Amino acid sequence: MNKKRIIGILIILIVIVAAVGLYLFYNNDVEYNNVQLSDTCSIEMPVSNNITNKTIENMTALNDTEHKVSILYYNSYDSGLAESVAKAVVYDTYFESYKTGAIDITQNESQYVNKANNDSIWYNKEDNYYMASVGNSTTHDNLLVISENKDIIEHILGSIRYVKNNNMENTN
Repeated sequence: MNKKRIIGILIILIVIVAAVGLYLFYNNDVEYNNVQLSDTCSIEMPVSNNITNKTIENMTALNDTEHKVSILYYNSYDSGLAESVAKAVVYDTYFESYKTGAIDITQNESQYVNKANNDSIWYNKEDNYYMASVGNSTTHDNLLVISENKDIIEHILGSIRYVKNNNMENTN
């Protein structure tokens, strides 16, 4: 074989190996599973064996250490006024602590937030995480989503489903 053919074959092999390597490096497909947070709200969370579900101040906290995702959730309608106010204060405390040092990137970065609801996405350059605070005034669901991966936050925000229950009571 002449040298030109050998060099051509080597170049083709290098390109193929580089393409496969880039595909494996950049193909971060994350599988998602539907999670029902309450009767009125569901989201899609990354599938993981490392998800913990605990209660913080009567709020649900989901933490996925594999994908570095944390979610704090509560429904302000499920309890009395005093408990709802207490939950809102705790929620706001968490929100403000994550917001410290972060910049609001909502306007340019997401189609899934509603500024009318005061939804927002924040990015903290120093700690390298994104945070989204979203809520629904009809169902009273409130979510704080924190992740180092913006694509995961976008997917979770795009997957949120709010359902208002219409329970009819028979007065006969």
